Amino acid sequence: MVVSIDHADIGLMVGRAEGIGNISEAKTDPLHGFELSGNDNIWRETKAIIQGDAVIVTSEQVAAPVAVRYACPPHAAKGQPWNLYNKHALPASPFCCDWKRMPYDPARNPMRR
Repeated sequence: MVVSIDHADIGLMVGRAEGIGNISEAKTDPLHGFELSGNDNIWRETKAIIQGDAVIVTSEQVAAPVAVRYACPPHAAKGQPWNLYNKHALPASPFCCDWKRMPYDPARNPMRR
């Protein structure tokens, strides 16, 4: 899936928090926080990369994705902070492209630790 991001006029970045309120670009870090769902309505981990003002989201576990979300579980997986920012160092807000597939269902989508 391709997720186009509005208000990314100077670009997107993978950010790394360094202290309180100091975010730097982490060019070699993976992007965390995206999940894809197929018709089974089960959210799966993904690989996500920034390309211009968009994020390309893929998953080997979801052959035909129908929905994408970002930063929606109750908290980030251990060691995988949500890290999508614009280049002004403002974090992306949580979102889901299909709110009928929300809220997060722990019984069907256990949190990873």
